[in-house]
Amino acid sequence: MQQHEERRKTERQQYRMLRAHAKMLSYESYTGLVAGVFVAGVLMLYVEEVFVVRFGFAFLTLLASAAYFRFARAHAQVIYILFDIAHNTRVNREALERLRPPAPASPPGG
Repeated sequence: MQQHEERRKTERQQYRMLRAHAKMLSYESYTGLVAGVFVAGVLMLYVEEVFVVRFGFAFLTLLASAAYFRFARAHAQVIYILFDIAHNTRVNREALERLRPPAPASPPGG
């Protein structure tokens, strides 16, 4: 179990900036969604226009924030999928290297 924990720690340190970027995108997506809902509320309450215009602006703001939320979350998930692919490739390579028989020693001078 200790060996597994050490391996996970080295894997986490390998792509440190990319992991930070994925985590930042994940948090930022929620921040953008909350900000979009807040701005839509402000538009509905404080803009002095006809109701239909206020509702249209608020609806477009909600659509834009939802689209940004989905884009940012998808981007972060793609990065996490790439980490999983890299991990699985490494595990498969190590398993194949363990299964491969050692190369026969060549005779000297031959």
